Amino acid sequence: MISAFILHVAQEIQSSGLVDADSDLYRCRLILPFAKTDTRPGNSDSSEKIDIGLCYENVGSSVKLQDGMSYYSLFSIVEAKRGRSATDSASAYAQLFAYSEKLYFYQINRRFLWGIVCCGSVVNACLFSNYNVHASPDIDVAKPSGRK
Repeated sequence: MISAFILHVAQEIQSSGLVDADSDLYRCRLILPFAKTDTRPGNSDSSEKIDIGLCYENVGSSVKLQDGMSYYSLFSIVEAKRGRSATDSASAYAQLFAYSEKLYFYQINRRFLWGIVCCGSVVNACLFSNYNVHASPDIDVAKPSGRK
């Protein structure tokens, strides 16, 4: 469901007419999900499975699920849990932190990493730097105020 939403947003951006070859926005990228979910990246040496991996492509690329997830090609990681309890949230953050460490290992020149935690209807965006993690306040997408 999350992957379908991301694909929908990418299609809307591409069909909006706001981006063309002559504009500065042409250098923008589309964020697209990988086809396989809850899977181990191809070059991983552990059994950890990423819920949803995201990569980026040129705006002119076709909007479709991407193949070949590896830590080298990941742009962002989404960790999703069905429940909304403190235990679910702590588990999701712990997994996201572990994945971010791996991603920095494979992409040694990377300065920032985006991560998303979804627990029930609550979403948090995380920005990792080399020394800090910043998380957004809770965004409850089940409420109108959370969808603004």
